[in-house]
Formats: sequence, structure tokens, C-alpha cells
Amino acid sequence: MRGYRGGVTQALHHSAYLRRITSHQIAGASQQRQRTARMAYLGIADIVVYIFSDALVLQLGVSTPARSVVLSRASQRHIVAQRKIACSGDAQLAADRVHEAFAGLRFQRLPQRCADAFELIGYVESATRWLLVVLKLVPGARAKTGADEWWISTAYPLGQKKFRRLQSSGKLAPLVSVG
Repeated sequence: MRGYRGGVTQALHHSAYLRRITSHQIAGASQQRQRTARMAYLGIADIVVYIFSDALVLQLGVSTPARSVVLSRASQRHIVAQRKIACSGDAQLAADRVHEAFAGLRFQRLPQRCADAFELIGYVESATRWLLVVLKLVPGARAKTGADEWWISTAYPLGQKKFRRLQSSGKLAPLVSVG
């Protein structure tokens, strides 16, 4: 009787092990398909991810008629591939949920490093994470269209520790009239 139970127990453990391995293989294949689809999507075109309100542009201290924020193909690839982000989940968050960060804009990081670069921090509700998005205002004289343009340079998630450090150091200016 003891040998029979041992064999059944061993078979059950082996069966659970095989299910877990199969589950991991399916998840890995699914993630690979998603990555492939995302890379194909990223190669298609520039994307308008947000339209600034007049009040927000005023808060940034800029005088420009440009309101559309564009995420270029090059910036998309930079966020996903070239940026040394801690894990691929962070790169995915930064590349796929920039629009959510703009919807949840809360802060501007100060001081500004360049007159035409702005670091904005938004909360991505679906991931419960903060995302720092670096914007560049390209003046019409340098833009291909001849008009001022807002472009996303890069984006990356902020950990809770980094966010709290920025907040306690007084380097975050609240954006109160976002809309």
C-alpha cells in the first residue's frame, strides 16, 4: 500500500511540475509575441500622445502655440531598447503608458536642466507607478514643419524611494491646472 501511495504522490508532483513548466512556456511565448507586435507597431509612425491645455503651457512658463505632444519612432525605440532600465517591465511601462502618465500629470521636476527641456512626472494609475517624461520644445526655426513642436525625448519609471527623495528635497513643483 505504501508503494502505491508514493507512486501516486510522485505522479501528482510530476504532473504539477509539468503544468507549471507548460504555463511558463506559454507565458514566455505570449510575451515574445507581444514584444514582436510592439516593435512592429513602434516602427509605424510618430504618435500624438497628449494635447496640452493653455493653463499647463502657462505653468511651464513657455510662450508657444504648440499643444500636441508627439512620441517619435526614435524615442519609442530609445525607451524600449537603448535605455538601461532595470527590467523589461519598466521599459514596457514607459513605452506603452506614456499617455496615462500625461493623463495623471502631477509635477514638474526642477530645476530645469535646459531652457527647452521639461521633466514632467505623471501617475500611471493602471500600474500604480510614477513615470518621468522628458519633453523638448523644438522651436519652429529648427522644426521640419516650421512651427513649434513638443517632442518626448525619453520616459522612465520612478521607484517609490526616488520619488519620495525628489518630493522631500523640494525638487517637484506641483502642476495644479492640468486638463
